Amino acid sequence: KFLDQNLLPEIKKFITDPYAKMPVINHAARTYSNLSLNDKIVDIIYSDIDFVLQLLDHKSKEVQCAAGMIIGNLARSDKHCLEMAVRKVPQLLLNILKDEDREMKVKHLILGAIRNLSIPKENKEFFYEAGSIKSLIDFFDCKNGPTIFSAIGVIKSLLAGGEKYMQALVDAGGLVPLINMGTENEHEHVLYESARIIAILSSNKIFRNSIIEKGGVVPLIKLINSKFPILHTEGLTALNELLSESDKVATIAKTNEIASSLVKLGTGSTESGIQLLAWKCLSVLSTEGKNMEDFVKQLNDNASEIRELASRDRLDLKSYISNILPLLTDEKINNADHSTDVNK
Repeated sequence: KFLDQNLLPEIKKFITDPYAKMPVINHAARTYSNLSLNDKIVDIIYSDIDFVLQLLDHKSKEVQCAAGMIIGNLARSDKHCLEMAVRKVPQLLLNILKDEDREMKVKHLILGAIRNLSIPKENKEFFYEAGSIKSLIDFFDCKNGPTIFSAIGVIKSLLAGGEKYMQALVDAGGLVPLINMGTENEHEHVLYESARIIAILSSNKIFRNSIIEKGGVVPLIKLINSKFPILHTEGLTALNELLSESDKVATIAKTNEIASSLVKLGTGSTESGIQLLAWKCLSVLSTEGKNMEDFVKQLNDNASEIRELASRDRLDLKSYISNILPLLTDEKINNADHSTDVNK
């Protein structure tokens, strides 16, 4: 309807009218931004991107927000993203993030636009060269959950570029605050997304020792204890990778609730792949945990669940569970009838 009646220019007139009252201008800008969600209209709006960029400096914060939203919508296609990079739009947006006079609401929407712009591989290099990761880490102290979440989202997008982006994050001081936010945060989505960044970093051997030494196992346990299978898989995969550092197994085994968390997921998950990862981790941990009172206690607190799973004689889990059963003090577990010798 807007296209058929050629209403876009009319909406634009309301935004640029020097005599229009601010509520009218704000409403027109919001309408313009909503229209940028329409796939049939977005290319037309993109052809007028210079106008949109001008709105970023409008005296109305609502208009600035609308402009940020429009740019984020325009950046839903690689073609637009790459063209905007050539026009140095990313640098313009990064400058807004650094501007202390800009309102946080505006920056929040700008972060969303930057995330979309950072998705193409070619654009990641620009953000790397611009030192954007340090600017993103600065948002961790803003106390605004949704904004922190958006900043983490941009970082996650950049980390897909590979090791040098991970190194830039660590070098900029991002590891410890991410571990802290992934350990405890009033915003659940911030907690989980922070923990997912730790899981990503765990995939690279270079960062594993630092992650373990700085308490990065705890965020992975948060993922394992979540309600979401995708987070279970990410947390377990990362923990399994950290356990490949054989000299750090004892340190990891001392993590609070690690054994009980793995047993609960290993016995309670309905997905065999998740169960397998959980028991694999437990098996490795038991090599050091068998000498730790708290670790063994956690296993015995869940003895009935372990006994029930062992009775199913799951061939895929048998070799891993066999390493756990000797640590249980329940006499039923030690009975020869419940032997899970892999050669039996």
